[in-house]
Amino acid sequence: MKITEASPDALTSLLAERATFVAYVEKRLRGTASAEEIVQDAFAKALVHRDELTAARSARAWFFGILRNAVVDAKRRADVAGRAHERLVAETPALAMPEPAGASCRCIGAAVSGLKEEYREVLTHVVADDEPLATFASRSGLSNNHAAVRVHRAKKALAATVKKTCGACASAGCRDCTCARPPGA
Repeated sequence: MKITEASPDALTSLLAERATFVAYVEKRLRGTASAEEIVQDAFAKALVHRDELTAARSARAWFFGILRNAVVDAKRRADVAGRAHERLVAETPALAMPEPAGASCRCIGAAVSGLKEEYREVLTHVVADDEPLATFASRSGLSNNHAAVRVHRAKKALAATVKKTCGACASAGCRDCTCARPPGA
C-alpha cells in the first residue's frame, strides 16, 4: 500500500533528522559544504519520488538509500574531475609553474602578481603548493569542475603574460632565463 496522505508527515520526520543525514554524508565525503548540498539534493529527490515510499518501508531507511546513491554519485563525479585535472596538467606541461631550483625565469613572480586574485590564489595553492584540487575547491566553495577550470584559465593567463613579457625565454619554457629584467620587474 502506498502512502499518499502520510507522505508529508514522513518527509517532515526526515527533515527533523537533517543533521544526522549531513553527518552521514560528511563521514563518507569529508566535506561539510558538499555534504550540505548532497543532503539538500536528496531531499529534493525524495519530494519528487515520495510516491515510491510504501507503508512497509521505513521513511528513514528509504531516505538513507537515496543518500547512499547520492554519495556514490558524488564520489564518481569527484573521481572524474580529478582525472580531468590530471589530464589537464599532463597535457599542458609548459604552463606549469617552474621549479624553484635552477635558473627559472625571474619574470614569473611579477607575472603571477599581476594576475587576478582568484588566479593567483589557485596557482599558489594547487600548482605551487600541490594542494589537492578537491581540497582547494571545498575550501573555496567551488565545485571540483569549477576549480579545475580556474586552474586551466590561471595557467593560460600566466603563460600569456609571461610570453608577452619575456618573448623568446617563454617560448623555451622559461628555463635558463635570458631575460634582462631585474627580479620583480
